Amino acid sequence: MNFRCASAIGLTLLSVLFQFLASAGGSVSAMPIGSAQPPSRVLVAIGGGDRTPVIISKIRDISTATFGESNVLMIAWASEEPTAMLEAVSRDLKLGGLVDLTSAPLTAQLTPAQVNSMIEAIRRAQIIFFTGGDQSQLMSALNSNPSIVSEIQAAYVAGKIMVGTSAGTAFMSHVMLTGQGAEDEISANSVETIDGFGFVTQCVFDQHFLKRQRQNRMLSVLLKNPTLTGVGIDEATAVILRNEHQAEVIGRSWVSVFRQNGQASTRASFELTLFKSSERFDL
Repeated sequence: MNFRCASAIGLTLLSVLFQFLASAGGSVSAMPIGSAQPPSRVLVAIGGGDRTPVIISKIRDISTATFGESNVLMIAWASEEPTAMLEAVSRDLKLGGLVDLTSAPLTAQLTPAQVNSMIEAIRRAQIIFFTGGDQSQLMSALNSNPSIVSEIQAAYVAGKIMVGTSAGTAFMSHVMLTGQGAEDEISANSVETIDGFGFVTQCVFDQHFLKRQRQNRMLSVLLKNPTLTGVGIDEATAVILRNEHQAEVIGRSWVSVFRQNGQASTRASFELTLFKSSERFDL
């Protein structure tokens, strides 16, 4: 989504209004700064592994600064063992200062009453946390509940914080790596992708990146999708992405960003940039 054009038009009209009133000897009451600004959209993509207190406390701080509170809804539909997953995630969230926790039903096979309860939980939450597991399983679960998908999309547009770890990170991009395919070669057809949730469309996320040496599959998916930027996030590390463009790194390890250089050539050519904690980049 892009609000830049609307913002530019609004500023131009405001400038004309001030000039008109000044020439007529009138006055204008001050508007609160930012009152007409759209809410900032925030994703926190964790590369799996440890969900460290540093990362979790940063999420809490963003939520508290934005909403004054930090209620979390956990969704473990990617996991084959959702009860154990929720227990582990809850423990880590509490260590990082997130204590107001609730969870979605363990299964995505919802009754009408459960659908309504989950919609209310999404509306109450400031943070929606998608756990690890299998990203294809998570997408299948969400696709079977279109009203839940619509509510999550609306929450994101309204500024609610979307957090994912491992599979919960992979599913965030429109082009989603499923984890299937040959990782010992580099070719446009060696890895499988399907449609992810699509919070972001201009990049593809991969997780456990350096720990599991996933450079081959990132290069392969970029050969198949040359307009995308590849963002490989290592374990215990996260990317905080605002408005789909402004990225900040936090955590112990590195984020690897791959871009095709765009030069006409018979060979694919990539630029790789490594970012560490506190460093920023644009997508």
